[in-house]
Amino acid sequence: MPDSSLLNLHSSLRKVKHRWAIFLGAGSSYDFGIPTMAEMASVLMKVVEGGKPEHCLTQPTIDLLKTLCPASNDTAHSWNVEDLLTRLHQIIEATKAPTQSFIPLSASIGGAAIDAHIVCKASDELVMFMCNMCELGGQKRASHGSGKINYISDFFLTLGAMGTDIRVFTTNIDLCVEAALVQLSQRPQANRRPDMVLIDGFESALVPTFGFDCYRRESKSFGDRIPVYLWKLHGSIDWTYSRPAPPSVPNEISDGLAQAGFSDQSIIVRRVDGELWKQLYDSGALHSPLPEDSPRRVVFPTPAKYSQTYTYPYINLYESFRRTLQDIELLICVGTSFPDQHIRSAIRSFVERDNTLLFVADPKMGDEALAKLFGKATTIQPVIQKGFEDFVSEFMALESGLVTKNTQAKASEAGK
Repeated sequence: MPDSSLLNLHSSLRKVKHRWAIFLGAGSSYDFGIPTMAEMASVLMKVVEGGKPEHCLTQPTIDLLKTLCPASNDTAHSWNVEDLLTRLHQIIEATKAPTQSFIPLSASIGGAAIDAHIVCKASDELVMFMCNMCELGGQKRASHGSGKINYISDFFLTLGAMGTDIRVFTTNIDLCVEAALVQLSQRPQANRRPDMVLIDGFESALVPTFGFDCYRRESKSFGDRIPVYLWKLHGSIDWTYSRPAPPSVPNEISDGLAQAGFSDQSIIVRRVDGELWKQLYDSGALHSPLPEDSPRRVVFPTPAKYSQTYTYPYINLYESFRRTLQDIELLICVGTSFPDQHIRSAIRSFVERDNTLLFVADPKMGDEALAKLFGKATTIQPVIQKGFEDFVSEFMALESGLVTKNTQAKASEAGK
């Protein structure tokens, strides 16, 4: 027998028509096999204990982490990569030059002075390490997941069969949703019903450029295709940036602008092959060389996380989420414990409105825990305590049963 809250969700989706949206948390990628923070820490400890450079971690970083992270069984799994990044940032702050207003701080490990440059480099390498773990190939390092994206594709197909556009918001930085849409695009032409198109803010080009105009395209402009609008609220592992064309200034100033770091004037682009980038830069098509190590434009779990969400493009993405919640009547949240304050605030405002419905699907979330986050509003429905793959399987069965029932009813009516 299907979960009563799942039955309620299925029937409610049809009643509100297109006035709904989805929020995907880390749990939505769990069944594919994206490693959790704890699993990333386990992989990291094996590299540190092995003492050899691996997964983009250099020897100085490994030596530093070996000192910072005790390898005993009692402590090896008592922290995650987010905790480690926080500790590195604390050390960086302690090694900064003192201001005249305060007593200077100092930092040392084992009595030895810390090289701030090594700590900064270690922080950058840990960020790259997390990106590598979130690649689709990271599934090989996880203790869970099928490595197949079908359950997400099936979910979109089932929603698309309802004849509406699909709006998806996520704080995930992996490419599971994009991979699901790629899979759907590879179906034989005759079987593309419904045919779906991904709208993720990037225009199609040799170097795709991000812009919010893409999201303004109405679903009717896509004809028979069902648009899947995707907002990645914390960026993505395949995002980087380039510099805009500099003004007409002397070469030395122009070169300085090209070499400057990311700012609100930078242009978000998809990461492309380094050799292609170099050729485009040499031809004058791009106005900055490939940023060092092609840094990803992602909000990472560091102490700077929340201030970063107020910068471009994250503040704009968050505003899109907030405005969407003002317009819709139903929100589905999958696989999240709602760890981000700005996301919780937006959802709290949503559930405090009249005539809204919040559905949460997560095997580890209970009704009491949800009430502690958002209160006991009548708009909050009982938690669907299922992983995403099981949730999708039962949701598809409900939709299939309804379609079959409707088909039989029409046949019976036609036979009278």
